[in-house]
Formats: sequence, C-alpha cells, structure tokens
Amino acid sequence: MSRRHLLSLALLLGASAVVTAGAYYAERRERTISVTLGCDGRSCAASIDGGEPLEIDVPHVPGRSLGVYAYHPHEFDRPQAFASLVLRKAEMPEQEIRIEFAPGAWTPAGWRGDPGWRMTERGLSHAGPPGERAVALFPGLDARDFDLTVELVDAVDAGIVFRAADSGTGWVFVARPRHNDAFFFRLVDGQPGPILAMRPARELGAAREALRLGGLVGWILLVTVPLLLLVRAWFSGFGAIAPRVDGIDTASHAPLSWILALGVLTVAALAAVGLRALDGVPHIDDEAAYLFQAKIFAAGDAWAPAPPEPEFFRHEHVIATVDRWYAKYPPLFPALLALGMRAGVPWLVNPVLGALTGFVAYLLGREIAGWRWGIAAWVLLLVSPFFVILGGTLMSHVAAALFVTLFVWLSIRAIGTCRVFPAALAGICLGLAILTRPYTALLAAVAAGSYGLVCLARVPDRRAVVVIGLVAVVMTLPFAWGFVAWGSWVSGESGQHVGLHERYNASDTLGFGPDKGATWLRTWGSFGHTPAKALRSAWQHLEYTSRHLLGWPGCLSLALVVAPFVLGAAGRREWLLLAVLGSLAAGHMAYWAAHHVLYGARYWFEAVPGLMVLAALGLRALVGERGTCPPAPSWARWAPAVALAALVAWGSWVYLPARLRELPAYGGITADLRRQIERLAPARAVVFSETQGLQYDPGFFLNDPFFESERIFARDLGPRNTDLLALYPEYLAYRWAEGQLQPIARAERAR
Repeated sequence: MSRRHLLSLALLLGASAVVTAGAYYAERRERTISVTLGCDGRSCAASIDGGEPLEIDVPHVPGRSLGVYAYHPHEFDRPQAFASLVLRKAEMPEQEIRIEFAPGAWTPAGWRGDPGWRMTERGLSHAGPPGERAVALFPGLDARDFDLTVELVDAVDAGIVFRAADSGTGWVFVARPRHNDAFFFRLVDGQPGPILAMRPARELGAAREALRLGGLVGWILLVTVPLLLLVRAWFSGFGAIAPRVDGIDTASHAPLSWILALGVLTVAALAAVGLRALDGVPHIDDEAAYLFQAKIFAAGDAWAPAPPEPEFFRHEHVIATVDRWYAKYPPLFPALLALGMRAGVPWLVNPVLGALTGFVAYLLGREIAGWRWGIAAWVLLLVSPFFVILGGTLMSHVAAALFVTLFVWLSIRAIGTCRVFPAALAGICLGLAILTRPYTALLAAVAAGSYGLVCLARVPDRRAVVVIGLVAVVMTLPFAWGFVAWGSWVSGESGQHVGLHERYNASDTLGFGPDKGATWLRTWGSFGHTPAKALRSAWQHLEYTSRHLLGWPGCLSLALVVAPFVLGAAGRREWLLLAVLGSLAAGHMAYWAAHHVLYGARYWFEAVPGLMVLAALGLRALVGERGTCPPAPSWARWAPAVALAALVAWGSWVYLPARLRELPAYGGITADLRRQIERLAPARAVVFSETQGLQYDPGFFLNDPFFESERIFARDLGPRNTDLLALYPEYLAYRWAEGQLQPIARAERAR
C-alpha cells in the first residue's frame, strides 16, 4: 500500500474515533431511563424520563400487586436491569418507599417471581432463553392507587406490572428504547394481549440519529481496519497460504463436482430451515399473502372470487373488492411458488432459488478474481445466517437477489467485453427483478447505471458502452410495462396506481410526512415518516447486518467485506458491488416500513450475494500475494486461517442455532393449529382464530381461496361468528384459543 493510502486510512480512523466517541457519549446518557407510572381511580398515566405522559383507562380489578416485567426477544442482547424503585401509595402519600436493587442492599425473600431473577451489580435482572417473559411481584408493595418510579438500565423490553392478581394476570407498561416506543397491554394467564396505547419513548432528532449512525459506521471501521492491517502485515511477513493472484484465468471453471456439491448443500440447508425450524408455514403476513396468491395461480386463475362475509377473511397485504380477492404483491414470485405448489413442495422453491443465487455469486466472483474466489464467495454465502434463514422462508427476497445478482454479473460482462448479448440478458434479469420487487430493482439499476457512467468516462470505446446501456434498457421496458399492466388488470382499475401497494393502502408510499403508514403501522413509536426515522432505520439495518451477515461476534461480519477497500485492492467492479448495498440503503431510507426488521435487515438482502463476493475478494487481498520473507513455521502461517475457521464455527454453531431456536414461533405464528386440525378436527369444519386486528392470524394461510376445501379458517369476530356459521349449517365449529382447538357448542352457534 502507498503512503497516500495509509495517510487516508489514518485520517479516516481519526474521524471515526471522534464520531464514535460522540455517539457513545450520547447513547451512554440514554442507557438508563426513568419510567414513572401513576394510577388514580380508573386511569393510569406513564412517562419516560419525565416526558409527555401516556394515559389509559383501567377498569376496576381486584388485583393490587406491583412488580416488574422483562421480556427476552433475542439471545445475545445486553442484559437489562432494574436499578431502583421509588413508591408512594395514595393511602400514605407522605411515606416514600425507596429500594436500591444491589447485592446486599435488598433481599428478595418472599417475592413472587420465577427463579431466573437475580441480583447483580447493575441491579435486578432476569436470565432466560429468547421468547421468555418474566414477572416479579414484590410483597408489601401492594397498592391500587400510587406513584411509582423505576430506573431501567440497558432496557430492551421491560417495565412495570401493576394492579396484578398474580404473576400471570395484570396490567403492564413497557418501555423499548431500541424501538423508541412505550405502551400498555394487559397480561392474561402469562400471555400479553393487544397493545392498548402507545407513544414514542422520546422524540427523534435528525442530528442525534445521524450521530448514532455515524458512530456505528465509525465503530465498525475502528474495529475492522486495524485488524485487517495487522493480518495483512502478518501475511506479508510470513508468506501467503494462497496462490499468486496475478495472471488470473477467468475462463476456467471450478470442478463440476464442487459446484454440484455446493448446490446440494445449499438446497439441503435452506430446506432444513424451512421444514424444521419454520415448520413449513408462513410466519409473517407477507409470506401468507405470497402463499395465498400462489394458491390462486396454481388453480389457473389471476384472482379468486370475493369471499363470503369478507370481514372474516381480511388479512394484511390481501385485497378484497366486490368481486375479486388477490394479494398486492407483484406476480413473479407467487408464480414461482405456484410451481412448487403444483409439485407439492412450495417449501422447496426458495432453497432451489438460493442454490441458483449461490451459483451466480460464484460466477460473479470468478468474473472478478477466478474460480477459487468464486467458490469462496459461495461458501461464505452458505455459512451466512442471514442468507440461510431468509432462504428457508416464503419471502420474495431470494428470488429478487437471484435476478439482481444476475443483472450485476451480466452488466459487468457486457461492459467488460463490449458485447450486446450479455447486455440484453442483463436487461431481462432486471425486468424479472421488477416483476419480483420493483423498488429494489430500480435501486440496483441506479447502482449499475452509476457504474456504467464511470466506465463511460474511462474506456476508449464510449459508443459501445452507450449501445450496451440502451440495449439493457430496451430489454427491461416490456417487463416494466408488464408490472404496470398486471396491477391494472388484476384490480380492474386502469390508471389508478403504478402498483398495488397504494391500492391496498393509500399511505403505503415513498417519502416523508405524517401520512406515511398512517392508521396502519407505527414506526419508532408513532405514525408517519421523518428524516430522523429514516436515519434510525438505516442504523438498525446496519447494526443487524454487522451481526447477522455472518453471525460473527461484534461487527466482524463486515470485516472481510471492507477489506478490499481498506487494503487498496478495490477496482470499479468492487465499488459496484458496494454501490448496490449503498443504493438499497439510501433508497429504503425513503420508505417508512423499512423500520420493520423481520428475518434480519431484509430490505438490504439483495446485496448479500455481492457482499459475499466482496468478502471473498477481501480474503484474497489479505492472503493473495506472496511475502518477500522466508516462510515461517506452519503454526504462524496458519494462525489467521485458524482464527477465520473459529469465526465461521462461532457463526455456524453458536449464533445460527440461537437464531433457529427463535423461528418456530417467529412472528407470533406457529404450526400448532395446522397440526391439531389435521389430527383432531373432521373434514367439514369452520375454525375461528383470535387475531390482533389483521395481524397474528394462524389460520389464514390454511384457507383455499376458492373455498373448495371443507375446512374454513376465519377471524374470530365474537357475536358476528353466527353470520358465517349460518352459511355452513352442516359444518362443525371450533375456536382456536390459547393453543387449543375448542369445539363451539350448538347453543352458542344459535345466539
């Protein structure tokens, strides 16, 4: 590396240190929050750090117990703790009860809580597996009306239990600083009910959120850059373990047996996640909508007739008009799922697409650095928890990643060879991406277009580059027209909207304003979208990616990705791969729903194959040149390789299993209803499921859109259930509640 490059790195690290220190200082002040709750008569009000209170009516209940509540959403979260408690009872307003939670300062004898609670130097905390919630009720602190203040340290999902009858039944106020929200809900038999009132934990400011994002970027650089320079110096001194990188032969391929073995391993790994960890069912609303549309396509139709009593069958992302019933998403991925359904293996579609994506990542790596590094990119993709988990779902991101990666690879080939045929194929692949995830395809096209402009300024044959770009655009246009035409055709409304997202909900659009997502889903504690929310969402996506990409501790998952740029080994093609990520990151900042991180930072997923190619190239930059010194002892030459193997082992055998354990009940949906209905219920049955609005519906995905099946799954609408049952008088009726299938008596049906 040149002195100029080293000076640039030094300046970058200096700036990173300054920004990271500022962000750490700002976040340190937020690590401890004060939660205040006051109850008087039938109402209670709560606030965070003395901010605007959130009020709720609490009907008269016999419970008077007070305590604390903690929930563990993930395995590797920082332990949350309660540092202190101050209580004033209404019947004794002059008396203040103060408790400092610390070893020796307070003894929890006689409290009503599970044994997972423990006293630490940081305060009272709870240890438990992901998905576990815990309540500790304090003896002697019972009160119906009171003022209570609790200090929370490193809160993730924790709060106050009040007016509780026991440790499983009461009212709860929870603070989630990471999500910037706080809300009330009722705990019944140990299970949380719907959110009753919510507000932001604090108002987000664009300057503070920019500092938070900059601090994360700075921390990643401070950790990875010195480490990479150290490893590079190690290899320079001891000789490399890889062959020379000069004279790369990109015309040769890896042995066919290697490619087939990696393909089979990829399909097997992703299918195992889909069938074993996810139980072969959709866990989030998007998956259920894709599966619903796939069932329609598998039957040979574009839409189903409107359902009887439509309110019982309303579902997120599914549109029901007077005469049509269909999902809002573009048609290509549901069509691919439909092929799997016709074959009886819809769960196999994404694993096959994932194997094809791995192969294209191999081709892309081979194009840049030779087949060995292409194989390395595929292997890194295969050990990525992000890729493996999302590849086992029924989401469209894997298909979009396949088409986007093909588009990028073919664009590089077209410009590199000045040939029209790869450009035409690139345009077709971009068109297929438009029919899968149109906004993602547009952002990828922006990155590729920028790459084309850079090449246009630097290659001698500019006319050829212009022709290649025009060919790609022309080949893309029919698919773009097909996307628009699909929306008009399936909705029966020409010229209304470009796609069906806005047709489903008018607030589901790009941009900023209080109307974005209004009355639908809150982001960071409130409706609407702001630049501050956009920056917080980008921070969240980067933080998830820095851990979830390879599952390595800290932010080391990105170390190899940044290596080509840190070590001065990045050319135009490497910058293109990084530009795809940058384009997705910047573009989705304008989308309000990017706040919702499910299965990882999935709005960035289409960049993952390219990131794994960058990681392979980073490995090449570290070890691909022979040193001038004599070879060192074998242990010294192989020490970094052992460290790399240890990181891969950690991601595969520690981090990934922890994530897999979360999946059977991911999104609040399990396969329990499907298993019980197959085992216990007769063929002709109507099953009602309790939902929270349109969310957490465990039965919708089991429906036949054409109602040709004799099992019908509907939302539980209480007294209105008789309206649906009247249409099916010969069917037995069941209610799915508390994880059990409960028969509905004839007398109840007749009410």
